[in-house]
Amino acid sequence: MKETIEEAAKNYANYNEQINKAVQEAVKFGAKWQQEQDKKKYSEEDMLDFANWCRILDNKHHNRVITIQQLFKQFKKTEE
Repeated sequence: MKETIEEAAKNYANYNEQINKAVQEAVKFGAKWQQEQDKKKYSEEDMLDFANWCRILDNKHHNRVITIQQLFKQFKKTEE
């Protein structure tokens, strides 16, 4: 069975519409994923606060031995 020009055009338009919807969904998914990744990062302000906190802690406890990993666990941001 041969396709008419009108049917071919309609099928092509439907195909393009499906592709466009898929691309839009992929972009939305990517944007949402990126937002979630950004929540896991520390801001410059967070890092400065952490450095200041370490300095204060070091001045209070000269002989205390603590790892950076332990400090990060204590200082880690909680989900808001």
